[in-house]
Amino acid sequence: MDTHTPHTHTHGHGPGCGAGAEAQCVCMRCGAEVAHVAGQPCRRVRCAACGAALLRKGSRHHQQALARQAAKAAEDAGR
Repeated sequence: MDTHTPHTHTHGHGPGCGAGAEAQCVCMRCGAEVAHVAGQPCRRVRCAACGAALLRKGSRHHQQALARQAAKAAEDAGR
Protein backbone atom coordinates (compact mmCIF):
# COMPACT_ATOMS: atom_id res chain seq x y z
CA MET A 1 0.00 0.00 0.00
CA ASP A 2 1.37 3.41 -1.02
CA THR A 3 1.03 5.89 1.85
CA HIS A 4 3.10 8.62 0.19
CA THR A 5 1.28 11.91 -0.10
CA PRO A 6 2.67 14.10 -2.89
CA HIS A 7 3.96 17.48 -1.73
CA THR A 8 2.43 20.47 -3.43
CA HIS A 9 4.02 23.90 -3.43
CA THR A 10 1.35 26.40 -2.52
CA HIS A 11 3.45 29.42 -1.49
CA GLY A 12 0.58 30.64 0.65
CA HIS A 13 -1.95 30.80 -2.17
CA GLY A 14 -3.50 27.33 -1.91
CA PRO A 15 -3.24 24.60 -4.51
CA GLY A 16 -3.24 26.06 -8.00
CA CYS A 17 -3.84 29.57 -6.64
CA GLY A 18 -7.23 29.62 -8.37
CA ALA A 19 -6.11 32.76 -10.18
CA GLY A 20 -7.29 31.57 -13.58
CA ALA A 21 -6.84 33.44 -16.82
CA GLU A 22 -7.38 36.86 -15.28
CA ALA A 23 -4.12 36.80 -13.27
CA GLN A 24 -1.77 39.68 -14.09
CA CYS A 25 1.88 40.54 -13.55
CA VAL A 26 2.53 44.22 -12.85
CA CYS A 27 5.61 46.43 -13.02
CA MET A 28 6.04 48.57 -9.92
CA ARG A 29 8.38 50.94 -11.77
CA CYS A 30 6.24 51.95 -14.77
CA GLY A 31 2.84 50.31 -14.10
CA ALA A 32 2.82 48.07 -17.18
CA GLU A 33 0.75 44.87 -16.86
CA VAL A 34 0.98 41.57 -18.71
CA ALA A 35 -1.02 38.36 -18.42
CA HIS A 36 0.44 35.83 -15.98
CA VAL A 37 1.74 32.65 -17.63
CA ALA A 38 0.95 29.49 -15.63
CA GLY A 39 4.07 27.94 -14.15
CA GLN A 40 6.19 31.07 -14.63
CA PRO A 41 6.56 33.29 -11.55
CA CYS A 42 6.00 36.96 -12.33
CA ARG A 43 9.23 37.88 -10.52
CA ARG A 44 11.18 35.97 -13.18
CA VAL A 45 9.65 38.07 -15.97
CA ARG A 46 11.13 41.45 -16.92
CA CYS A 47 9.05 44.44 -17.97
CA ALA A 48 9.25 44.98 -21.72
CA ALA A 49 8.97 48.75 -21.19
CA CYS A 50 11.58 49.40 -18.48
CA GLY A 51 13.33 46.11 -17.61
CA ALA A 52 12.22 45.88 -13.98
CA ALA A 53 11.11 42.57 -12.46
CA LEU A 54 7.35 42.10 -12.31
CA LEU A 55 5.15 41.15 -9.35
CA ARG A 56 1.94 39.12 -9.29
CA LYS A 57 -0.89 41.65 -9.03
CA GLY A 58 -2.62 41.32 -5.66
CA SER A 59 0.09 39.10 -4.14
CA ARG A 60 1.60 39.71 -0.73
CA HIS A 61 4.74 41.11 -2.40
CA HIS A 62 2.64 43.44 -4.56
CA GLN A 63 0.74 44.69 -1.49
CA GLN A 64 4.02 45.30 0.34
CA ALA A 65 5.43 47.23 -2.63
CA LEU A 66 2.27 49.38 -2.78
CA ALA A 67 2.59 50.11 0.95
CA ARG A 68 6.26 51.13 0.50
CA GLN A 69 5.30 53.43 -2.40
CA ALA A 70 2.54 55.04 -0.31
CA ALA A 71 4.89 55.55 2.66
CA LYS A 72 7.53 57.12 0.42
CA ALA A 73 4.94 59.41 -1.19
CA ALA A 74 3.73 60.51 2.26
CA GLU A 75 7.30 61.12 3.39
CA ASP A 76 8.06 63.13 0.25
CA ALA A 77 4.87 65.18 0.70
CA GLY A 78 5.97 66.08 4.24
CA ARG A 79 9.24 67.62 3.10
